[in-house]
Amino acid sequence: MITAVGLSLPARLLFTLQEAREDNFGSHPVVWQTLSFIPGSKFVLKAAMIYLQYCGIDNPPRPIIYVNRFAFSRVELENDVIVKTQSSQEVMYGWEVAIEKNDKGEYVFTAPAQGDSDVVRVRNKSGTLEHLTLSTLSNPIPESEPSPIFYWDMVGTDSSVGLRRFSPTLYAYVSPLHQENEVLKGKIEPQLINWKQDLKALPLVSSWTLTFNPTEQKFTLVRAA
Repeated sequence: MITAVGLSLPARLLFTLQEAREDNFGSHPVVWQTLSFIPGSKFVLKAAMIYLQYCGIDNPPRPIIYVNRFAFSRVELENDVIVKTQSSQEVMYGWEVAIEKNDKGEYVFTAPAQGDSDVVRVRNKSGTLEHLTLSTLSNPIPESEPSPIFYWDMVGTDSSVGLRRFSPTLYAYVSPLHQENEVLKGKIEPQLINWKQDLKALPLVSSWTLTFNPTEQKFTLVRAA
């Protein structure tokens, strides 16, 4: 749970699973979740979004927020916001898939093939430049919609992109200018908060307090006692 204490102005927290930087030459982070807080001495948002959880796929508890289950997707963007997912394929580390067009001109993913043991990879065989994402899944497709976390821009024909096994790290930013599913292609300025957490190092459910220092014009997000 996140509690906002003593805020004198509205605040929107953005969460990503990749740092927003100027030099993201491979994949770009996607705004994974947002939380909005209103001014007041205390405001508690009671929603599943605020439980920072890490769990495997064997026996995930409820509510499920972050599960180590991935899918590649072909997506469409408007003004750097992912607005449509056209096709998806669940993948695991060690799998490689390809996106191609079938006889009807529809975009489809091939069945997974064996690849590098610690990498998930997708190859573009569609014949056109593609916008591709890696997403998390709370349940298998089609039971849950992919939630994009990494984005690759204009992947060329016969090119491949992928991700090596990583420890999921959650980054927080404060900004009213960005929204969920937005691709971040640079730093978020001004940097009003400095916060990141290794999800595997957190307990199943953790509580946090969001405060604002008007002198420094900075937010802090600290573990609640």
